Amino acid sequence: MMGRDTMIPGNFVRLVSIGLTVAAGLLVVCGVSNTEQAFAAEEPLAAESSASTEDPFVVVFEAGRDRVAVAEPVSLTLTASAPQGWTIKLPELPERFGELRVIEADKPREVLRSGRVTQTLRFTVEAYLPGRHRIDPLPVRFLSDEAVPRTGSSSVERQTPLLAIRVRSSLGLLDSGQLREIHPEVIVPWTWREWALAGLVVSATGLAARLAAIGFHRWSDSRPMSPRRLQRKLEQLDEARLSRAMASDELIVAVAEVVRQRLQIAEGPRPIYRTTDEWIEHVAGRPELAAPVRRVLREADAIKFAGSVATVEQARQCMEAARRIVHDSLDESNRAVSGGGG
Repeated sequence: MMGRDTMIPGNFVRLVSIGLTVAAGLLVVCGVSNTEQAFAAEEPLAAESSASTEDPFVVVFEAGRDRVAVAEPVSLTLTASAPQGWTIKLPELPERFGELRVIEADKPREVLRSGRVTQTLRFTVEAYLPGRHRIDPLPVRFLSDEAVPRTGSSSVERQTPLLAIRVRSSLGLLDSGQLREIHPEVIVPWTWREWALAGLVVSATGLAARLAAIGFHRWSDSRPMSPRRLQRKLEQLDEARLSRAMASDELIVAVAEVVRQRLQIAEGPRPIYRTTDEWIEHVAGRPELAAPVRRVLREADAIKFAGSVATVEQARQCMEAARRIVHDSLDESNRAVSGGGG
């Protein structure tokens, strides 16, 4: 009996210990399950809290690549987003950001989706100098007719993040493995010798052009007109006399110039300049020319040097005398040529 009584407490103790172990395991499993459910229930609350504190004005500025070669274009994208009802003012693009030159820019595009308005600006830059180039933050403004609840302002400004682009040389690697730097062109200023030489060349060129122009004018003035052209010139002067388009004084001086040129043609390819008295003496042996030459040249000298005032009748007489000199001598020259040819 005593042995049987001593066996019962031992079995009971083992059963009790097994039960306690099982109960502890169940408690652990239930605790873990309850903890996971609690965390799962708290996660949406945390997400909602972070969403409630998130900035509604978003600015993103990024480059297609942050490492390019010299003169290789880089595409940049600036995106700004705000709640519907707000107006987005993107910054005006300069011609260059330091060594980064803006070579192309699209117009901003605006999209309204899911209660938010988004503007996107794409542009392309290039750099012609190797190194690390940066684009400093740019201001982006958001405007609205209603004030922001927290700030009480209808205008909000955000900055784009700092953007850095590494530009490497396109001429290859040196023996050491370092990128070869491309140095910009250095403009060497002129010395006083170079300036003096340039001034001398310009002055000599201008002087040569001036002398050539003077020589050409003198040659053209000294070159006598052909008899046919002199005849046409005299006819034009006669028409001006009849229409009273020229004054008598001006007409007689012009007619005398035609007579002098006709007399010079008779001298051959190298005419000799003569005064009025010399011309009168030169043609004294030709009675058909002496009187007309004397009348025209004397009248013209009286007008030019003595201030004489010519009448209409004097202009008519000078015109008739000049016509005899030019036309008659021309006809005589033509007859001489024809007779020599026969």
